[in-house]
Amino acid sequence: MLQDLAKPPGASERTALPDRAGRPRWRLPIVWLLVLALPTLTCVAVASVLTLGIIDSRAYTRILIRDRADTVLDSIVLELSIHLDPVTAQLAAVAQEFASGAIDVGDDDAIYRYLSGVLTAVPQASGIGLARPDRQSSIFYRAGDHVARERQRASPRVRDWVEQAHVWTISRWIEPVFTMRTGRSVVMLLQPLHGPRSYIGVLLVPVPIDGLSRYLATLSLGLDQTPFVLFGHDHVLLHPLLQERSDSITLERPMPTLADFTDPILARIWDPRSAPLEADELPVATTGRRLEIAGESYVFMYRAVAKYGEAPWLVGSYFREAELGAAELRRIERLIVGGGAILVISVLLSLAVGRLVGRPILRFARASREIERGNFAQPPLTGSPIREFDQAARAFNDMVDGLRDRERIRDLFGKYVPPEVVETVLADPDALELAGQKREITVLFSDIEGFTALSEGLQPDLVLTLLNAYFEGVCSILVEHGGIIVDFVGDAVFAIFGAPIVQPDHAHRALAAARSLEHFTATFAAEQRRHGLAFGRTRVGIHTGIAIVGNIGSHDRLKYGAAGDVVNTASRLEGANKIFGSRILASAAAVRHADDPDVRPMGSVAVQGRAAPVEVFEVLDRGDSANAWHAQYLAAFAMLANRPADAAEAVRRLFAARPDDRPVGRLLDRLEGGATGELVELAEK
Repeated sequence: MLQDLAKPPGASERTALPDRAGRPRWRLPIVWLLVLALPTLTCVAVASVLTLGIIDSRAYTRILIRDRADTVLDSIVLELSIHLDPVTAQLAAVAQEFASGAIDVGDDDAIYRYLSGVLTAVPQASGIGLARPDRQSSIFYRAGDHVARERQRASPRVRDWVEQAHVWTISRWIEPVFTMRTGRSVVMLLQPLHGPRSYIGVLLVPVPIDGLSRYLATLSLGLDQTPFVLFGHDHVLLHPLLQERSDSITLERPMPTLADFTDPILARIWDPRSAPLEADELPVATTGRRLEIAGESYVFMYRAVAKYGEAPWLVGSYFREAELGAAELRRIERLIVGGGAILVISVLLSLAVGRLVGRPILRFARASREIERGNFAQPPLTGSPIREFDQAARAFNDMVDGLRDRERIRDLFGKYVPPEVVETVLADPDALELAGQKREITVLFSDIEGFTALSEGLQPDLVLTLLNAYFEGVCSILVEHGGIIVDFVGDAVFAIFGAPIVQPDHAHRALAAARSLEHFTATFAAEQRRHGLAFGRTRVGIHTGIAIVGNIGSHDRLKYGAAGDVVNTASRLEGANKIFGSRILASAAAVRHADDPDVRPMGSVAVQGRAAPVEVFEVLDRGDSANAWHAQYLAAFAMLANRPADAAEAVRRLFAARPDDRPVGRLLDRLEGGATGELVELAEK
């Protein structure tokens, strides 16, 4: 049990440092050893190493330049693949559907529904166009939370694409164009559509590229390099300076030329005075040039990517050679001079004192390896006649004792524990009851909407990176509000408030944490969507009640947790958000315990396994209860039981005034569907 393992500071029995029999109490200061000298052989060896370092420094600098450039170019090529290749794959699947006859080309509504789904699956695209041989075209684009459709007559350029694509068998990327609808340049993918018996037309999918320039700007932070992507040899396709819209990008000129671009260094890349780099300076499949500009040597490295159209994309980066090469050489030279002088002056007579100094160090090394393996039961380190080693051994033994206590705490609670809980455990073990006991607590469950579907389309390492960044923020908020993270299940988080430390305001803490989670996760999801990931909303369920809390698990794998109806109900309330259109649902018990006015009733849910329905409330932002619409909602909700028609009319007016209020919209759907009263059957999580 934890109270048997954790002791208050000063009361813990620390391992005594044994002394060797007959060893005098005084300790030899290590400074006495520093005035002695190493043998001449050591100086010769050090001098040899330093000499070799000088000789190899230029080769090392070349390797450093090559590896840094290779890393940057690989990152850009990978980002291009992540951004554009899914569009190609999705359009190929669409073409197969049309070729198989699964889509009725004569049913415009069926085509609209299908292409709306395709547009949802490719968030990189700003829209989809379908051009037919009869010179008619349909444009599908995002308009708020739905996909809009327009019909228009195909332009001459589009008619040319339709005619050319008749003989194509696969999709093709064409050169970037400027679209009036978005006001920015895009790369266009053309996908020919062939039905079972005839040619249908061509799909046109514009993909904006300013987001890729923002990626290059982010990539260049902290680096002494400027990444870029050229279209052909004369046009700048991607560059950190193109991350924002520019008036210089027009319909007639969708890309700036090197000559009129605002980067004077990049504009000199094809200067005839530049010299090609040698093979050992270049990464694989990469070309490079060196050019003197205003007395500074610049290095350009680039490689061709030929899968996004007939003209190759040149993915490259340039940097000042002095920043990576000469500076490194000067630093090495200073280290050689200083290090050589220090070594010659400070180290003598190592053979005489090697054993005296070496043995304690070896004991430290062996003990550290045991700690690294998690073995805290090893014998304590013995003393040393050297004063500093003796003090270090005592400190090391004390550290092992502290780590042993904290490791046992972590085994029970996991990583995310509020600091005040840890301090209480160590200072006053009697304040805890870790054997099973009944206690009123508040349980919080959170889950990400649609994350399973999102993760299936991402690389595993990207999924883990995304989840870890999300959990880092979520868990920090929960711990900040005094919660304990009990478990992670996929993208879901299970936390409790009010145990093991008694918190009289546990419900208030849980609701405050939920509001902070709402703001963090909304910002996090918006950021991911800006990077092309359809990251969903986070739903939260909160319930207060009596639970069994304590150590749960097997003998060698105990973990502090909670069990009971309150846990199951909180989990079901998290899932009930899907029915009510809300993000945070709390039971009436949690709301009453927190005495929180900024909520609104959603109704009662009939949970399987519970005799009585659970009254639920949506947790609102602080201060929302003072708004006029809140009073209007409460008045409409009060009419549900006895005056459903009047309630429906009141809800309809409120929804007209607040069309983005999803819970009001869901309530209106229920009323218009014939539902009466507040009870909702909750058949599934």
